[in-house]
Amino acid sequence: MVNKSVLRKLSNQELEGYLKEGSRFVPEAVQIAFEILEERGRVFSEMEKTAVQQLIQNKKEEEEAKRTEEVEVWKDHITEDPEAVKLYSRRTVFVSSVFFSPIPGSILLFLNLVKLKKYHASFLALAFGFLFLCFKNMFWFPILTLAPLPDTVPKLESLQ
Repeated sequence: MVNKSVLRKLSNQELEGYLKEGSRFVPEAVQIAFEILEERGRVFSEMEKTAVQQLIQNKKEEEEAKRTEEVEVWKDHITEDPEAVKLYSRRTVFVSSVFFSPIPGSILLFLNLVKLKKYHASFLALAFGFLFLCFKNMFWFPILTLAPLPDTVPKLESLQ
C-alpha cells in the first residue's frame, strides 16, 4: 500500500523519477506521484500523460501476470526447475499411512528425506513409524480383545 503523505514530502525531481520508464515503483505509487505533480502545478503534455498512463497500465499488467504465475506454481506445488528432486507428495505419504499402516508412510517419508540428504531426520521418521506400530499393537489390540463383543450369532438353544 502506498502512503500518499510520504510521497508528498518528496521533491518534484524525486517524483519525476517515479514517472520514468523502467522505474521499480508500483503502479499506485506512479499514479499518486503523477497526481501530486499535477497538484503542484506541473503541466503535462498529452503525449506525457499518455506515456504515464501507459506506464501505469503496463506495471499493473506485469504485477497481475506475476501474481497469477506465482499462484499457479504454488497451487500445484510444482517447480519449474528441471534439477529439482522428485519426492513423494504429502498426500501419498498421508494416504499410505492412514489406509495401510504407519510403516509404508514412514518408509515414503524416509525416502523423501534421504533424497534431501537429511539422514538424521530420515532415520527418526522410520523409527517413529515402527515404534508407532509397536505401541499400537501393544496397547490397542489388548483393549479390543478385552471389550466384550455383542452376540450377533444366535445360539442353537434359542432356536429350538
